[in-house]
Amino acid sequence: MGKAMLIVVLGITLVAGKTLTGLNERSLPLSQSASEYCESLLARNLADSGANIAISRLFREPQWRSGLGSTNFNGGQYNVTVMDLDTTVLLTSTGKYGNAQKSVKVTLAPGVLQVLLVVRNTNPLTNQDAAKKARLESWGYGVNVIADLAPQSEFDSAVSRNQVVYVSEEVNHGYVDNKLLWAPIGLVNEDKDLSDHQIGFSTSFRTWTGLDITIINNTHPITAGFSPGNLRITNETWNLHRADGGFAPGGVSLAEKPAQPGKPALMVIEKGHALIFGLAPARRVRLPWGNHSIDFNTINQNGLTIMRRAIEWAVGDNPANRPLRVVTWKED
Repeated sequence: MGKAMLIVVLGITLVAGKTLTGLNERSLPLSQSASEYCESLLARNLADSGANIAISRLFREPQWRSGLGSTNFNGGQYNVTVMDLDTTVLLTSTGKYGNAQKSVKVTLAPGVLQVLLVVRNTNPLTNQDAAKKARLESWGYGVNVIADLAPQSEFDSAVSRNQVVYVSEEVNHGYVDNKLLWAPIGLVNEDKDLSDHQIGFSTSFRTWTGLDITIINNTHPITAGFSPGNLRITNETWNLHRADGGFAPGGVSLAEKPAQPGKPALMVIEKGHALIFGLAPARRVRLPWGNHSIDFNTINQNGLTIMRRAIEWAVGDNPANRPLRVVTWKED
């Protein structure tokens, strides 16, 4: 009996010893695996954090491309590069923690173009301003309205949230005054009274009654495809207008009053080019309609094409000038 008990005890001891030896042999790899997993997870979180910080910056500043250098964060590091592709922006964020490194690639594309429509009243809109807002929205633009009476601070804030300004001929030019003179985004103007010293195209203006303008430059994106000569832009006779007096040195005339060479009706100024005073902070377009008597609904397809192209040109071809949206998010 005593020998049997001794054999059993020895057997249990040998089995236990073998088991403990196996556990000890596996404890080091298991510990290493857990550590590597944690480092990998933390590196992934750092890459995601860097991407989110950079995306937030791009939403505020669509033209930002300098990226984020190596940045210490939560015991690790992240760095972000931002680069333009053909029509998109590629953001690459790399996170490092310990021996682990993870990356995320985010593609952003231009989002909805935001147009600041300057109107007489915001609530309710006049019939003319409502028609313009509907037309702009039919082209896929986001439209934000502001009243001509709004103070300078509201104009400045609204300009910062939009990519282009469209000034309706319905406004009271005395209320708008110089609020948009140095607006740093593209500007398209209908109102004849604003086209002189308050926008910078000329020192004065004149009106005429008609249906047509005369295209003299069809190489510009706004007038491309139109034949030189008279172009009908409205289905009914209205008072149209042209620049007069002294013209902005940096202005380019695309169309004139028929039979009156040198009298610009459709005029553009490139960013950085000379107004009648100072330099244009962004692209500007002077449209040929803008008398309070005109019915916007009578502007024909030619006129609407000019209007839409004017807005697109004023914003610029660079996708960096437009708001961005996330298209893809890929992790390695």
